Amino acid sequence: MKCGMTRLWDSNGVGVPLTVLWLDENKVVQVKTEDKEGFYAVQVGAGSRRRKRLNNALVGHFEKHLGKPEVSRKVAEFKVTESCLLQGGDAINADHFVVGQLVDVQGTTRGKGFAGGMKRHGMKGGPASHGTTKAHRTIGSTGQCQDPGKVFKGKKMPGRMGGKTCTQQRLLVYKVDPVHNLVYVKGQVPGGKGSYVKIFDSKIAFQDVALPYPTRPEGDRMLEVTVAPASTKNNPFERYYK
Repeated sequence: MKCGMTRLWDSNGVGVPLTVLWLDENKVVQVKTEDKEGFYAVQVGAGSRRRKRLNNALVGHFEKHLGKPEVSRKVAEFKVTESCLLQGGDAINADHFVVGQLVDVQGTTRGKGFAGGMKRHGMKGGPASHGTTKAHRTIGSTGQCQDPGKVFKGKKMPGRMGGKTCTQQRLLVYKVDPVHNLVYVKGQVPGGKGSYVKIFDSKIAFQDVALPYPTRPEGDRMLEVTVAPASTKNNPFERYYK
């Protein structure tokens, strides 16, 4: 869950904008295998909800795989390799992530309603003077004349803005707080406060740190807050401060 944004200063006085993400009771709901479903994946549930808010089919799904009357508010599925499969009911806490790790965060952007071409696509608009009347923020021409005599599909025009799935890539895990199950990532992520996001291992970057594989067991949890080192020439994560 996205809790909002904050800023931390290191020992050299460099300010780092951070987004606070809370792992709200993340646990494995279902494990999918290639023999049964045709691929390897884990279904992860986040948050909690009263059973009366769900239909009998969903309640039966949770009871079948967890064996106890617990239901999650949100459920997401992550494809993994066979060696990274977890057991049903395993908890995924903040110490699953490591300071210096690069992650991709996916969420739904804030809905802004119907917007014009200037706000939605960054268009220039019409002239501000020289006889312009009631057309200062119009998008201008939308195509040709009689040939082809239509507006091509995909033309950028006014319409509903936001409310779409967006992924921010190569975000640095700057701070990990296992005590409160918080993960601080550098930069902004899509969505507003209280919205749920999905965190993936970065697919376009090489990880410079050793990651817990596949995750930390419940009896081997780290309850120590870790923060990325200050911005110096010898800092291996210096390139991610820029």
